[in-house]
Amino acid sequence: MAKVIVALLKPRLIFGIALLLSLTGVASWFTIYEQEDPAFPYRNGTITLQSPGSSISVLNNTVVAPLEQVLRQVDEIRTFDVSVVHGALSVGIELQETIYDTDSAWRRVRDRLAGLATTLAPLQLQLMDRIQDTEGILLSVHSGKGLVLDRQLALSVRDELYKIPGVRKVSLVGDPGQRIEVIYPQMQMLQSGVSPLELASAIRQANSNEISGEILFDAIRTTVQPLTHLTGIAAIESLHVKVAAQSALPLTSLAEVRSSFDSDKLPRFWLDGQPTIGLAVTVVPNSIRSSNFSQAFKTTIAELNSRFSPSEIKIQLFQPEQTKLRRQDLESSLLLSAVAVVLVLMVLMSLRAALIVGISLLVITCCSIAVFALGGGILQQMTIAGLILSLGLMVDSSIIMVERVSFYRESALSLRYAIANSIRDLYKPLLSSTLTTIAAFIPMLLAKGDVADFISSIPVVVIITITMSFITAIVLIPLMCCYLIGQPSTMQSAKWVWLESKIRGAFAHRGLIVVFVIIGLAAFLQFKAVSTQFFPSSGRAQAYVDVELAFGSSIEATQAVVDKLNKHIHADLRVDKLMTFVGSSGPRFYYNLAQKPEQSHFARIVFTTKNSNDVSNLVRQFNAELPLLFPAVIIQANELGQGPPIASPIEINVMATHDQDAFQAAEAILSKLHLNPAIEKIRRDYDLGKPQLQLQLEQQQLQLVGLNETVVSQYLAWRTSGLLVTTIVDNGELIPVYLRDSAEGVPSWQLSSTLLKGAQSQLLPLDLIADINVVGVPPVLKRTTGFTRFTILADVVAGKDEEEVIAALIEPIAALAQKYQARVEFGGEFEEAAEANQALVKALPIGVMIVFVVLMLQFNSMRLVLLVFVSIPLAMIGAPVALALTNTPFGFMSILGLLTLMGIVVNTAILLIDGAVGKIKAGEAVKLAVDEALKERMRAVLLTTLTTVVGMLPLALGNSALWPPLAWTVIGGLLSATLLIPLVLPQLLIWLLKPRKLRNRIL
Repeated sequence: MAKVIVALLKPRLIFGIALLLSLTGVASWFTIYEQEDPAFPYRNGTITLQSPGSSISVLNNTVVAPLEQVLRQVDEIRTFDVSVVHGALSVGIELQETIYDTDSAWRRVRDRLAGLATTLAPLQLQLMDRIQDTEGILLSVHSGKGLVLDRQLALSVRDELYKIPGVRKVSLVGDPGQRIEVIYPQMQMLQSGVSPLELASAIRQANSNEISGEILFDAIRTTVQPLTHLTGIAAIESLHVKVAAQSALPLTSLAEVRSSFDSDKLPRFWLDGQPTIGLAVTVVPNSIRSSNFSQAFKTTIAELNSRFSPSEIKIQLFQPEQTKLRRQDLESSLLLSAVAVVLVLMVLMSLRAALIVGISLLVITCCSIAVFALGGGILQQMTIAGLILSLGLMVDSSIIMVERVSFYRESALSLRYAIANSIRDLYKPLLSSTLTTIAAFIPMLLAKGDVADFISSIPVVVIITITMSFITAIVLIPLMCCYLIGQPSTMQSAKWVWLESKIRGAFAHRGLIVVFVIIGLAAFLQFKAVSTQFFPSSGRAQAYVDVELAFGSSIEATQAVVDKLNKHIHADLRVDKLMTFVGSSGPRFYYNLAQKPEQSHFARIVFTTKNSNDVSNLVRQFNAELPLLFPAVIIQANELGQGPPIASPIEINVMATHDQDAFQAAEAILSKLHLNPAIEKIRRDYDLGKPQLQLQLEQQQLQLVGLNETVVSQYLAWRTSGLLVTTIVDNGELIPVYLRDSAEGVPSWQLSSTLLKGAQSQLLPLDLIADINVVGVPPVLKRTTGFTRFTILADVVAGKDEEEVIAALIEPIAALAQKYQARVEFGGEFEEAAEANQALVKALPIGVMIVFVVLMLQFNSMRLVLLVFVSIPLAMIGAPVALALTNTPFGFMSILGLLTLMGIVVNTAILLIDGAVGKIKAGEAVKLAVDEALKERMRAVLLTTLTTVVGMLPLALGNSALWPPLAWTVIGGLLSATLLIPLVLPQLLIWLLKPRKLRNRIL
């Protein structure tokens, strides 16, 4: 205390430091890096492998088995999911949630894969460890001259976008690809006598890039230009092919050479019903200021439109604009909270006292921003929300200090003695309350995992602001009191005398304790009436519809269904714009968006509404209407949400060592789910099978005609999708060259008539050496950490509680799976909620331990510490009441609100107990001491409660669905604690306090 008094004699130093930090905070607010949402550690990656022609069983035996063994040896890997289709496989990898040095973990994975490369050669595994990046900007490119020129323009625009600082990646969306096709019909082979394999060999040799050697030229060693190198379609057209012993013909006289789209490129991008080429832009996270980047990006697009006119480059999705809207919304809430807090102070305090607290509010906010920015913080929605959450808390200490000084001034003490006594009385309880509040946010700070990373800025900001609040209350507030506080206002004192008399009169009726307890218990039972939604929606004016046909459906069939859906969706006047991605889920334009692999039977329709308030109603409407219009198609409309990506509320993963066991268990579980009236839209995330042509080759006949399996496969490729001959470079881009029988490929019934050229140049029909049959095969194989997996997805019927429905499923589903030697794991929202809760629970004991240590240092009494903890359940009573009355769902943000309450409400108990103990030690009777402490501290308690509640209202009443659960939880808990603590705690103090022990040594 003496040091503080000395500091008061150096006002220039204190004011100077406060001014410098405040100015730094103001400057930081306009220069700090900003983005809409937090960036997550790169814990998710994908391994891909392409092996055209390889069956699922071949890939499973030759690649999956050794790959799984390698991945199991990497301790940093939490789980991996393998998906195998004909000709390709992908492995989704998730690292342990406790890993933050992800670069080192991925290097270890790469090292392990490198050791496997020699075993799998010539096949190559490709690891992508940046798949979590958000492609927050989507452009459409339109030349008006067809998709081919659209693509060329998109490539030019892509090169220009890479010049913008902050751009990490630019990807083509709906890229039809480019390929050169040499159309060589079977009839032409009969006329020329040149087999397709001979023609392919001639083209391949012309592009073999053989080294022509080096030569010494005028004492300079140089190279001879390669002669076998093709560049462009014209070079292929100019080739000559040997057709007889003494003759050669131009390739164009034998075959048609044309530039075409790549039929193997699945994803298509449609904008308002028209095929379009798009560009998805990824920005480097945590390293740009969104507003500055937005201006630079739009300037570049304007320049490109001018350069490539009359072509159009339009922005369809723009994350920086969403960042701006989100920030403006939260800034408005922050400003409204600050204004509301100041108004409350002006009404309930003297103008000078309100001015002191108002100035402290500004100083604490600016200084906290300065410290946060200097520590490398990023401005995003969680940062601003942390400031709003802290707004009521950051003035608590200032209010208590000013009120204490005013109390002593009203007791006729001089200003200097009033300040000195206030500091002496409050520095310990204020320090204790500051540390207990900080301790409440420790679980959020120490929690690990994606959900914890999402909210990590909140505890950081709150801890900084609470710390700055304590420093301000002890150092700056007394200094400002020396200059600004005067004689107490009679009018304001009269208001407080009237208010305090009413409160004391109410609290004097001990019967109210019973009434309030009964009301509180009845209200607490309202918790069952509160709906649950663990992760709320984003509040954006965007949503999407996922469309899934039968596995193996062609992209043309999917496109036909999507066209009808687009017409139906666009007919709704509330829909503003449509974007369709056929064959894929499109770019990941929002961090929460669940991605799907490229598959011809899948499509995603993204629609934008004219008003964000219409999104929820439209999603419900489409989920009710569209499945009825298209009963054979799985259709699911979804809002953009917060939290981890979730495919469906109910996700049941059935796993077993043997494929048949897992399949039978999954089918049994599927049947059981159909009997549950609380579950709807039950669907397989696997397929029962698809038809496949199976060739049984006559080995003896093959030997007689001089053929083998490789040659037969090449002839089949020529007659169907095309035989890959070579790859040429044109304008810096790799372009594949295919040899085909026809532009569309022959139908399946003509495949048996394929003619093959034998070793003696004889032509043989395929059915002479092979039997062709149609068989059913699994279209995809899915495995999780070494076990075959079948996944079932389902939704919960509207109005039913998701947690209760899923909890009721766990035991019977697990028991059913055991009958088939299988096991189940519940994923989706259930898994993510459990992981989020577990992350907080693990760190909760640390917070409780800190609170306990602080209180023991403050009171040195187990009884008093337990009395402080009694205040926590009194606050928990009001939280569900507020949620139920406002129809706000209970979820993860509500849990954060409960943790916040733990640190706030104990402050009231600390102040009352500290005041009563001090007076008892001074010789007063217990009952009188408790009443006097309640009288002296109640004004500060009411003011701090009101400012915190008022500060939370903009969050509670805002447009975002993310913050009301947290805000109403805090508001309801604070109000119930403020009502019940003055009723319950004084009576407990009277019963439990022993004056003799307190005057000697608290036990």
